[in-house]
Amino acid sequence: MSERTCQRHIAGIMRAVGAKSRFQAGYLPSATAACREPEEGPDPRTRVEG
Repeated sequence: MSERTCQRHIAGIMRAVGAKSRFQAGYLPSATAACREPEEGPDPRTRVEG
């Protein structure tokens, strides 16, 4: 991959997440995910074998 292609990919990611720096491009999605409620699903502790 050329350097220019890499720069364009990074710029697209930054634009998508609203980041002004590469650091923010990595931090913002992880910070947002940490604030979300966990998805509801079956409780593995109550799993019934059958």
